[in-house]
Amino acid sequence: MKHPVLGENVGLIAIRQIVLSDCSVEEYNPIFVSRTIVDRRFFLSNRSACAIFPLYRYEEDNNKKLIKIPNIKPEFLKLIKEKYNATPEDFLYYAYAVLHDPKYRERYAEFLKIDFPRIPLYDKETFDKYKQIGKELVELHLMKKDIPIDLAGKIKGESLKVDTITIAKMFG
Repeated sequence: MKHPVLGENVGLIAIRQIVLSDCSVEEYNPIFVSRTIVDRRFFLSNRSACAIFPLYRYEEDNNKKLIKIPNIKPEFLKLIKEKYNATPEDFLYYAYAVLHDPKYRERYAEFLKIDFPRIPLYDKETFDKYKQIGKELVELHLMKKDIPIDLAGKIKGESLKVDTITIAKMFG
C-alpha cells in the first residue's frame, strides 16, 4: 500500500473478524491508528488479518505531482461538512473515539465479532465531544503527546535500577 508512505497520512487499523477461542480475551479491541504500514497480524486473531484505512490517498496529477485526496467518498465528505462542518481529520477523530467507547462496544459486541465496525452518526454536540476525545486518543496512540506521570512517592531509593522482573501470563 503506497498511501501511508507517499506523504503525511494516518490510517485507521481494524480487523473484520475476531475469534479467540484459545485465550481469555473476550472484549473487542482491535482498533488502532498508524502513520505507516503495519503487519497484517498487528492484532491477535485466529480468523482474520488487519486492514488499514488511510485517511488520504496520493495520486499524480498531469504534471506528475502528488495530490493528497481524502480517502472518503465525496458524498460522505459533503454530508459531514454540511451536518458537522467537519474535515476528514475531524471524522477520523470522531470515529476513533466512538470505536473506543465501551458503550458502543457493548451494544454492538456480537456484530463486532463478525464484521468491520460501522460508525453511527450522532447529533452535532455529540459529534464535537467525540471528536475532541478522539483527537486526544489519536495523539496519544501515535505518541504525539505525552501523558504526565506523577512518580512522587512511588519510587523508593536513589536509583531507577531494576532488581527483579515479573512476567504475567496473558492468555490461559
